[in-house]
Amino acid sequence: MITRISYWLANILATKAERNDKDYIRYGIEISLSVLSKILFFVIISLFFDVLLEMMIVAFTFALFRIFSGGVHLSTYYRCLFTSTILFLVPAILLAKLINLSTIISLVFIYLVLIMGIIIIFLYVPSSASNRPIPIEKHKSFRLKSYTFLFTVHIFHSYLITTNYWNLVFYSSSGILLQTFSLTPLGISFFKFIDRVFDRSLKIKGGKNGEKSI
Repeated sequence: MITRISYWLANILATKAERNDKDYIRYGIEISLSVLSKILFFVIISLFFDVLLEMMIVAFTFALFRIFSGGVHLSTYYRCLFTSTILFLVPAILLAKLINLSTIISLVFIYLVLIMGIIIIFLYVPSSASNRPIPIEKHKSFRLKSYTFLFTVHIFHSYLITTNYWNLVFYSSSGILLQTFSLTPLGISFFKFIDRVFDRSLKIKGGKNGEKSI
């Protein structure tokens, strides 16, 4: 659906602007529509479970850290949408509904996330997807940006705790923790396993159903 809409819009824009780079325009539109549709879907799901703030903070922190550190990708948009929704929704519900938070627990949690992040960045950043390799000359830059992001967020978290916003710290740290996990060999194996599960499901139904990878 998104791909078809992107082709349609790209044809219109390329024709009106008298441009020949229709595929380039289409790719930009497709990426933009994919991001917007994900955000809209996350908002709808989080509102249904009454965890809008929690899920949006988890998702935003995860996505921001991912920009600086890289990461594995599932093979299609819809697999990514389904999996990321579950990954963001579960901690949001747990933190909002089931866990009794406190300042001490928040402090312990953010320092554990910080220490794990430092180690994982050193060992595995940047993490390249097989279909989106990161040039070797950019590896040092990715690590530096990842460390900068991690320590900046940690300082911000420390401030939030002193102002009794430790619940926000938990949501944000959960997003960092999810992305940290996705950078590890275990995390990469997990996402590849998810892809295989979808593949098996499609084979059972009689083969591929026309999903489009972006």
